[in-house]
Amino acid sequence: MKGVLAKMAKAVIMKFPLQGFIHNLYEEVKKKQDEILRKKTNFLYREAYRYYLDLYLIRTANERRVDLPAFLYEQGVVICSEAKYNAEKVMLEVIKDGRVNHCYTKRIKELRKRGF
Repeated sequence: MKGVLAKMAKAVIMKFPLQGFIHNLYEEVKKKQDEILRKKTNFLYREAYRYYLDLYLIRTANERRVDLPAFLYEQGVVICSEAKYNAEKVMLEVIKDGRVNHCYTKRIKELRKRGF
């Protein structure tokens, strides 16, 4: 839906006499919005990865399975493929449903409530 509205807005803007200036302004705003959305998506992906990594580390500790030390995962030296897969799967659902902004604001509120 957003793509259709953007195309319609662009078509209206191009009819103005100052179309070059307005078009450039529109493109700059669009780039800034895309950059903000990208940053929010990256933040949510990192948070989802940390969540699934914690679940993985708890499960391996409970099962007394031999694995790499937890600090290697937490420092980012080693990537847990299971946590990465689950985080990617969740993020694809969030992006598909268009809930990036909603999830981002909820996560920020949760972190503020915890005192981060």
